[in-house]
Amino acid sequence: MRPSVSFTGFIPVTGGEIHAIAAGIAHTCAITPEGGVECWGNNKFGQLGDGTDLGSNIPVNVVGIGGGTTIVAGGNHTCVLTGGDVWCWGQNSQGQLGDGTRTDRNIPVKVLSNARDITAGLDYTCAIMLYGQVMCWGNNDQGQLADGTKIDRTTPTLAVLISSISNVDAGQTQSCGLTGAGLLRCLSGGSARDLGGFIPVTGQSPEISLDVAVNRFGALVVALIEDGIPVAFQGGQFDAINDVTHAIDVDSGLGHVCALVDDGTVKCWGSNYYGQLGRNSKTSSQDPQLVLNVSGAWQLAVGKYHACVLITSSIPGTNDIQCWGLNKDGQLGNGTNVNSLVPVFVK
Repeated sequence: MRPSVSFTGFIPVTGGEIHAIAAGIAHTCAITPEGGVECWGNNKFGQLGDGTDLGSNIPVNVVGIGGGTTIVAGGNHTCVLTGGDVWCWGQNSQGQLGDGTRTDRNIPVKVLSNARDITAGLDYTCAIMLYGQVMCWGNNDQGQLADGTKIDRTTPTLAVLISSISNVDAGQTQSCGLTGAGLLRCLSGGSARDLGGFIPVTGQSPEISLDVAVNRFGALVVALIEDGIPVAFQGGQFDAINDVTHAIDVDSGLGHVCALVDDGTVKCWGSNYYGQLGRNSKTSSQDPQLVLNVSGAWQLAVGKYHACVLITSSIPGTNDIQCWGLNKDGQLGNGTNVNSLVPVFVK
């Protein structure tokens, strides 16, 4: 869950979300305990960062990156934050890499310094800077870069419209964040709109939003409120998922949502054609379902039709990764291209 940070003044901010796993449309990446970055899956645009355009169903090393604190994936691009520096690679048709070009990159390019957190939308990227400013770059057709225009940006541009917002998360055509009062505010079309705040889950007592996840593949926005209850916003309506409590992270693919619970388990709901609910079936469910054979999970990443979790390994100082769902491009990382209805370990 992202820490609360205000973007109004220029107050030094330290720290940021440590997130070591990320999933895009059909690729997955992770920061390794050994100090590197590995990716696997589709590599049509160089999003694996290994200097080639060859896909891989097992992890490959990203060239020139010695680890990091946070890794994020858009649709077909990847960025990592390491030592305050932001590096990106992969698809760049909308300028989402931020290197001043629209040329795809199969090795990381340095974008900027003095960042403390990053987030990636479908084809744009934003960085939260050390002193609270937000810089964004890439596709801006809906004003999602918050610079007051609808002009694409190939280099980092100050998001002047973001004010008093924390927990910024980037989606398909909108960026969302939380105000200090727990108000869920989204920026799209060059203007901000409030989706809700002090959300009355029971109809009587108001609750405060604590975290927000914006879908990179659609219009869905999911916020976590007090007691770790997810609330889904779509089409002007909100739906509290009361069957999930004590969630600490939430993410969504195209038609399915997963929540990481504080006991190390994962619950998913929604479409399940590729087994993305992890229940050893293809039966969709609007009710949250416990993902099979997952325990001790502490980070979650959801791609378009697959999901992965980072778990503590039985070997001290190491981590394991389990993934499930669509595997056409090897995005599950288990050495095959066969879809899996249950979690499998990344090789």
